Amino acid sequence: MKYAETLDSYKNVAIILLAGDVGEGFLGVCELFDKGSFCLIEAESGTESSTLAQSFLGAGKAHLEININGIGDLLKIFFESPEEAKIFFDPSNQIVWKALSTQFEEHGLDLNTYKEDFIFSGVLKRCLSLGQNFNEYILSLKEDPVEISRLYDSFNFHSSEFFQNMPMYEEFREYFLPEIFEKKQIKIWVTACGTGEELISFALIIFHYLKENHLKKNYSLHAIDTNQNYFPKKFQFPVEKLSSIPKLYQQYLDIQGDFFFLKPSIKSTITFSYENLISGQIFSDFDLIICQNLLPHLKTHFQKYILGRMSVSLKEKGLFITEGETTLPQDLENFSEKGNMKLTFFELLKKGRISDYLTTDRIQASFNKVMNDAERIRKNRER
Repeated sequence: MKYAETLDSYKNVAIILLAGDVGEGFLGVCELFDKGSFCLIEAESGTESSTLAQSFLGAGKAHLEININGIGDLLKIFFESPEEAKIFFDPSNQIVWKALSTQFEEHGLDLNTYKEDFIFSGVLKRCLSLGQNFNEYILSLKEDPVEISRLYDSFNFHSSEFFQNMPMYEEFREYFLPEIFEKKQIKIWVTACGTGEELISFALIIFHYLKENHLKKNYSLHAIDTNQNYFPKKFQFPVEKLSSIPKLYQQYLDIQGDFFFLKPSIKSTITFSYENLISGQIFSDFDLIICQNLLPHLKTHFQKYILGRMSVSLKEKGLFITEGETTLPQDLENFSEKGNMKLTFFELLKKGRISDYLTTDRIQASFNKVMNDAERIRKNRER
């Protein structure tokens, strides 16, 4: 390829390079940089950048290290918002990335586990909502910790709504509750519960299902989130939110002035702990795991890591469900267990060690390295 002549033929060029050592093409790629192109480099599975990426960083060239599976989403961003993307990922603006990373850490999250296109889209959306020029907005973030905090809040990591998607809950009731409650004792794990509305929606559906079918079962729901400050420990909600709950389920609520509460019979089935799915403890013996609003936003290797930890937390014949729009990594397609079930809103995953579903020795070795790296991060945080 004649690097220096490329931009004479094309208006915009995105350079995609496999990670590796610096070769003779480096100078030619730098010429493309000088003409306004951008470079995507395949990230190594370890924690350090490749020598190729380090060379671009040393030369002050705007590039981005990505997991190769996420390249389609990122190319879409560069084609739709090329100028904003170059500004956001420019090495000179890394102070913004660091400030946002610190904000994530304060809420128990790791910015580097999320897909770059997801973070970029969130920043761009926030900027547009304020009606600001993107370059000026990025520059202002460097000296505005209040806006950094508001930017984080705009991602809505910890917020949820009551019965936001009623057909989803109907599917949950039809396909999963009859199978789960064939047992006498049931443990359910709800992850990333945030402000609790989605968790309460599941709890109300479960309680009503047992009541209308005259089933007496010993069951519990364990909820987790990375920030304990969001979870409503008193299960108290403003009365304005009552209209979001179908009247069928309002019989299980107590209304007191400007607030409503869960009746004690339902409240007693729910426990909460402050946990991170990547660095937290591994639970066990669950009959059902509900993992919503998380996996689609994570980088592929962290999806695998979380799936690997959670899949071994199930009992034999337990169910592990996540949102239907979750696209499993290609080498984990056999991890799906929907079979003939016509699920629209959920993906049903298998129990067992996720490593059993990886298809080649190379993928297995790469996954093991990611697992080791993530374990090292977890242990460092515990110190």
